[in-house]
Amino acid sequence: NKTLNDIRISRACQLLSATDRSITDIAYSVGYSDYRYFKKVFLSCMGMLPSEYRVNSELVKRSEKDVL
Repeated sequence: NKTLNDIRISRACQLLSATDRSITDIAYSVGYSDYRYFKKVFLSCMGMLPSEYRVNSELVKRSEKDVL
């Protein structure tokens, strides 16, 4: 079973890779009222900070475009 945090972090990952919304805005939109707590949970679940995740997802997108 996925926990509520897993569901929230999964949605945050989608938003981080698909939008330019601020990380704070994404944190609030997926249900975290404290940005610092969101960063802590994200790091625990994903092994990286939300900002690092966004940069990595942008690099993956660019490399996929280069292959095509």
